Amino acid sequence: MEFPLWNEFYKKYKNDPEKCRRECFEIGRRAGRNVMARLNLKGDDPDTLAKVVNAFMREVKSESAAKVEDGRVIFKNRSFCPIMISARTFNQPWLWLDENVAWPIVQGIASAVNPQTEHRVTSARARGDLVCEHVFDITR
Repeated sequence: MEFPLWNEFYKKYKNDPEKCRRECFEIGRRAGRNVMARLNLKGDDPDTLAKVVNAFMREVKSESAAKVEDGRVIFKNRSFCPIMISARTFNQPWLWLDENVAWPIVQGIASAVNPQTEHRVTSARARGDLVCEHVFDITR
């Protein structure tokens, strides 16, 4: 799957972050469906979600460390992040790109597996934390 240049997304949507979030959510949902089809995954459970997140992260050359813990999926990234690289390369606000591009994409991926998934970011390197941590709860 091809992705737009994130620095172009920032230029296009910096004054309309809500529209950016909607667009990126849909990009994520399409990517999630694509991964599920390629891997022939049919489930809507935490194990399937972890597999889809890990496959997607491998595709974008990021850390694939999603795992199921206590019925929820926890994904931590300590390594390469394409959004971080874009922010630093083009001198754009990293947190803006996380909140309006990266996190909605991840939410869209989770929604492709199960639309009843709640996603929250409990730590973020763009906020000064040592790791980005995403937590997914399937609420069905």
